[in-house]
Amino acid sequence: NGLGVPIYIHPRPPSPQMVKPYADYGYRLAGPALGFAAETALHAMRLIYSGLFDEYPKLIIMLGHLGEGLPFFLHRTNHLWGSEEGGSALKLARRPSDYIKENFLVTTSGMCFMPAFLCAYMALGAEKILFASDYPFEETEASINFIEQAPICDMDKNRICHGNAETLFRR
Repeated sequence: NGLGVPIYIHPRPPSPQMVKPYADYGYRLAGPALGFAAETALHAMRLIYSGLFDEYPKLIIMLGHLGEGLPFFLHRTNHLWGSEEGGSALKLARRPSDYIKENFLVTTSGMCFMPAFLCAYMALGAEKILFASDYPFEETEASINFIEQAPICDMDKNRICHGNAETLFRR
């Protein structure tokens, strides 16, 4: 991306090829409860394993909902990486977790759940998290109250609430 800004990947219901495991349970499972995050995280991992970030090392992808679960699985993403047992013919230059930590940003959108926030904060650092409310699906005021109550220092709250965006978009 020659513009120097991230590409935001937003969840949507699974594609027709991927919806079958969700079909008997309807939109609740295929949508925000699990399907959105599962499919978006899988897509992010496919981008990593495609070699995209080795070819374009400055490319930044932004994921909502505190990274769609990837911070929780950060350590696990390296399991079988680079091994024959892993079945990947592609040899990535770095561990999958390194790409997540260096080529991805996450937003707080729709995730007013402190354990999830603290996981992303500890796994990625405040400099990789941007505030978002997920409006109109979530109440903006609740998102603001959530970040204000987060048990982190004011400097990191400022980074998350506006500083990271100002740096990212050079304003």
